[in-house]
Amino acid sequence: MKVRCILFCDGGDLPGIQNAIIRRHSDSLELSFFIDDRKISEILNENCSYAIVLCQDCKKDFHADPDAAFRNARYLVSRERFWEAHEALEDAWRSAYGSRKDRIQALIWIVAAQVHWQMGQADTAVRMHQKAMDVISSDLEFHYPLTANEFDHLISRV
Repeated sequence: MKVRCILFCDGGDLPGIQNAIIRRHSDSLELSFFIDDRKISEILNENCSYAIVLCQDCKKDFHADPDAAFRNARYLVSRERFWEAHEALEDAWRSAYGSRKDRIQALIWIVAAQVHWQMGQADTAVRMHQKAMDVISSDLEFHYPLTANEFDHLISRV
């Protein structure tokens, strides 16, 4: 199955991936591309040790590993890649049900609020954050950027 993969590399030898979108960060390169999911382990190396797999086109019967989704989202939050973190969390949301699904949805709203803040939409960001806090019952105040430790605190509520 083809999946969207985001690979973070420190430089050095980059894997030869066709049609990758490359973004330069202050501490790494980000490559975004589609690949067969069985080949992901082949592209990881010393310089590119972390890959996020996003599966927005997966069939409804796809059962994602929620722990991997949370781990990927945490990594992305630590890099202020909130849009991608929100997409990673959707894998956990798809496999949840009941009140846990509602709490994961609220976590997605919190991360999406960070995206709205990045876009200069402060009112929307604060509203989304507050709506999520009402579901998660947390006292975390809105600010930008959300840190990985704050994300951990919110995950403990989910």
